[in-house]
Amino acid sequence: MPPIRAGDEQLRARRWKYHRRMPPDTDVATDEVLTRVRTIVEESVDLLVPFDEVGDDDDLFAAGLTSLALVRLLMVVEDAFDAEFPDEVLAGDTFSTINSIAATVAAVRAVG
Repeated sequence: MPPIRAGDEQLRARRWKYHRRMPPDTDVATDEVLTRVRTIVEESVDLLVPFDEVGDDDDLFAAGLTSLALVRLLMVVEDAFDAEFPDEVLAGDTFSTINSIAATVAAVRAVG
């Protein structure tokens, strides 16, 4: 799917679709998604602590995730799951933990 430019009618329609169809149980990602996200974070981001000490609910920013690394992580996750995150989910808390990233991926994939 080609990228949608800001101001485009398709973008507004897509945002509306995202809000209207978000499944209620998007807080829990599947084990497969969680495992893939964990691998992506481990391979894509240099943290200040050893990765094996980072739990799925640990704050990645406290572990050393920078804003620049966050942008890279966003692009790698989108590519890995062939998904595009709507602007509405691009908040700091979306990428604050491995679980929150996996839940966002699961939600975006569920919406299609």
